[in-house]
Amino acid sequence: MSEYIVVMPRIEGNPETGYSTCYYTDRVRCFSLRDVKRHGMDDLDQSDDFLIGTLDGCRLLSLQWMDDLRDDHDELLDVANQLGLTA
Repeated sequence: MSEYIVVMPRIEGNPETGYSTCYYTDRVRCFSLRDVKRHGMDDLDQSDDFLIGTLDGCRLLSLQWMDDLRDDHDELLDVANQLGLTA
């Protein structure tokens, strides 16, 4: 059964060293899209400024923003790597 997590992307860096996107999560797993959206918006106070990761165990299956599925495989691999997951 799939579970969902809030993934918070942040741009970090400076003009001298450059910028990159870093991804964070509080690792709270939710069992429905409704619950993960509520967790991100209400509990974490992220408005709608977060992604939703779909997990099967420790495997990141997909990323989406609200109801829009993201199809960038490189982004999926990057997020999984930064969060200690597989893709």
